[in-house]
Amino acid sequence: MMKTLKYISLYLLINIYPLLACPNCKDAYSSGTTQAAIGEGYSISVFFMLSMLLLAISIVVGRIVYAIRKKNRNQILA
Repeated sequence: MMKTLKYISLYLLINIYPLLACPNCKDAYSSGTTQAAIGEGYSISVFFMLSMLLLAISIVVGRIVYAIRKKNRNQILA
């Protein structure tokens, strides 16, 4: 199972370019034009939204892990 997950992760890291922006953002971006700034702005906003989602999930998971460890530590001491 872990080996399969490693292969999937490696595949996604190698082929990440298609995942970076929606088709509209890619069409809006062409180097050397004034429209490039619009495409880059879309791209940055997508990265920001994805990072906030990951941050929120990380905080929730971290809090759960903290609570479990605290409970286990109290049970050992009691």
